[in-house]
Amino acid sequence: MNYVLFDDASRENLLPLTLTRPVADIRIGIITIREKWEMLLGVKTSSLTQGCLSKKFPLTTGDEMILINGSVIPNRELIEKIRRLVINESLVQGDIILARRIKANDLEIAFNPGEDKFIKTTFDKPFEKINFPWDIFSKNADAISNDFKTLTEGKKSQKLEASNIKIGQGDIRLFKQSA
Repeated sequence: MNYVLFDDASRENLLPLTLTRPVADIRIGIITIREKWEMLLGVKTSSLTQGCLSKKFPLTTGDEMILINGSVIPNRELIEKIRRLVINESLVQGDIILARRIKANDLEIAFNPGEDKFIKTTFDKPFEKINFPWDIFSKNADAISNDFKTLTEGKKSQKLEASNIKIGQGDIRLFKQSA
């Protein structure tokens, strides 16, 4: 399956950050939104963005594609729902298109407002989305925490050595670099 992260209307609100990159390449937390999607999906993604950015961030097409809103921060429930989409099905919440599965030849009509070719499935769980630059800061603490959990899942932390003293509350995680 070919996964494509698309820019929605929030791209304009996120200027000037999106002058040189798609929305999905904005860092929130430890890693970018794209890196979050790729880690949870287990595949590389491409971008559907402004023409001026398409040379640096090319679109990779295939027979079938799942278009994913690049301003949405993924979670496991969302990933599960997206993987179950069938051809011509959209995952939405209100007027936000979260994802849409299409055949490659339908790419030109995938976002036509009057197009009613797509079956709409409502996603009723909470999710995070960045719409404005201040969202990056207001949601950053949770994003850092979630990224840390994801990045360290299945890894064992090293013990704090006796020569070190921990002052205050909170976790300290130390990882031994493998050679």
